[in-house]
Amino acid sequence: MPHKFSKLAVAASLAILPLTAPAAFTISSSIIGTPTYAPSSTFVVRFAFTGNTGSDVIISSALRVQYDSTDATFAPIDVLGDSINGWLGDSGVGFVGPVEVVSGNLVSRDVTTAGNFSNAILTPNIVDITFTVQPAVTLPIVINASLDPGSSAGLNSIIVSPAVGAGIPAPTFNLSATQNLSVTEWMLVEH
Repeated sequence: MPHKFSKLAVAASLAILPLTAPAAFTISSSIIGTPTYAPSSTFVVRFAFTGNTGSDVIISSALRVQYDSTDATFAPIDVLGDSINGWLGDSGVGFVGPVEVVSGNLVSRDVTTAGNFSNAILTPNIVDITFTVQPAVTLPIVINASLDPGSSAGLNSIIVSPAVGAGIPAPTFNLSATQNLSVTEWMLVEH
């Protein structure tokens, strides 16, 4: 005779299942050091996970970085032809895409990490990018980022461990640190 479950027993067993929401991530930008933004000088932008509401460990990330090409460019100083330092749990850069025109002088480049399956940091740095200020810069400079939509249509722009498939929500971006880059008054005072 087959075993029959009572509705009460099934309801009681479902009530003890944890109801957890998928982790929410925040990706932020910051400026490393105190750049002057003078023509032909360089400045470094860091993109990092600064928020992770879950226990999922991020093992790979793919970003699309946007900027005005008359204000700044990626600095060509390393073997990739770009000034990129991949950080994600000490992972290197996996891919740096070509310059793509978004509209007018606004361009983008895709930057992905190589992936690091041994990463244990919940909020790792993703990448540092060194930019060179163009000779005819018009301040302020604005640097933006989003998930790389070309990375499996954005589905694999963040890979976590343990793998949770497509249940990763789009991150929140906090790019306030790279929205109004310009010379400040204290930089103009001789020290």
